[in-house]
Amino acid sequence: VFCRFCHVDSSIRLDEWKLLGAFHHTDRPDGRARVQFGVVIGRGYMYYVLNVLTTLCAIASSSFAGYLLQMKPPFDRLRFCISILFAQTTFRLSIDSKLPIVAYATAFDHFAMACQLLLLSIILGVVIVVMLSDRWFGFGGEAAAEVVDKVFMFTLMPVWIFTLL
Repeated sequence: VFCRFCHVDSSIRLDEWKLLGAFHHTDRPDGRARVQFGVVIGRGYMYYVLNVLTTLCAIASSSFAGYLLQMKPPFDRLRFCISILFAQTTFRLSIDSKLPIVAYATAFDHFAMACQLLLLSIILGVVIVVMLSDRWFGFGGEAAAEVVDKVFMFTLMPVWIFTLL
């Protein structure tokens, strides 16, 4: 691109931006020349859908694989859920610099918060199941822990599927 009075750095690439249109207007009010021009651009969003939202969805959805682990010993399930939480937090922190900075919460922010809430709810459920199975408060037992475990799983899974839709 050649510009007579400006320098254009050819190493800068803005592949996610598309030129949608341009406009210009010239007139001479009061004998002085006035020129107005503008460029209408749009940002391609499929990059973020494919690389960011899909990855975040896969990380959060994989937390349901923890229900495939046995309830005893409980720390295997807790370790699995905490490692998924760390993976999701690390991913979120690594992409923050690549997303546009705005002063309000975007749909992506709401989705990322829903993913965090899902993981924290599953971790809370695992902790409650551990407390019930070990009779921390003098009640519960293995049978009660299994029922609560199933209630958490069959409550959170439809809510998560509804959130994805």
